[in-house]
Amino acid sequence: MDNIKIQINNFAQDYFKQLDNGVDVNTLLSFFDDEFVITEGELVIDSKEMYAKWYEAVKANILNLKHKIEEIESKHARDNVYFAKMKMHFKAETPNNDKIDVIANIHWLLRLSDEGKLAISEYEIKP
Repeated sequence: MDNIKIQINNFAQDYFKQLDNGVDVNTLLSFFDDEFVITEGELVIDSKEMYAKWYEAVKANILNLKHKIEEIESKHARDNVYFAKMKMHFKAETPNNDKIDVIANIHWLLRLSDEGKLAISEYEIKP
């Protein structure tokens, strides 16, 4: 079980590092299962096309992204499914130099493939 916790931690660190670096959207989509859903309040993203549009808007309107995982817990949910709960500190700025400094809770449901690859199937962001 410790190995999977390390793998989940590394997976999360890598995803947010890639997001902060503004990589190609297909690199970020490789972290997700074929079918996934992201929720943040009223916002629901449940397709690669919607994720690509969301990411394009983020890149245009939010600058100097910095995600810092302050805490992460993970546990086995069922079969090859794991739950990860993170306390995330997010800093950025807008094109008008307004500062963004938010702490949020992020919950992931992750699937572990037979090949040992993790993929996000559910992603929830809570204040």
